[in-house]
Amino acid sequence: MAIGHQDGSLLATRREAARRKKTMMGFCRLNCAACSNYKATLAHDLDELAREAKKWSDEKREYSVSDMICLGCSRENVSFVFPYCRGCAVRLCAIGRKVMNCAECDEFDACEKIGKRLATFSNSKIREMMTLMHGKAMASRAEAAATRA
Repeated sequence: MAIGHQDGSLLATRREAARRKKTMMGFCRLNCAACSNYKATLAHDLDELAREAKKWSDEKREYSVSDMICLGCSRENVSFVFPYCRGCAVRLCAIGRKVMNCAECDEFDACEKIGKRLATFSNSKIREMMTLMHGKAMASRAEAAATRA
């Protein structure tokens, strides 16, 4: 089974993984670095990826080791995203709107997608952080517009 980067080399994948920080935040600010798939990918732990594939598989879908390879939820990473995350409505929306995270979006306050996602976080600090980030992003955008005018 071939596991590797777009150029097909495992070494390129490991180099890319080595460049990533220990904290890899997704568009919704979920910490990808806490995910077993992400950690196993960075460690190149094929046994752990196999365990994860077995854990996530069910009668509807059987996952392989290569399905589990994930370098996190970011605009730069389109090839190696865990299938469950690949179809995430928040991720797809943020990519479509070309924002680095949901807090940068004009529609953050009224967004049902991020509202539902943030409601699943047990830590209210994450919701507070996103709200603060949104306020700062909007203030920065307004300041830039005023400077141009």
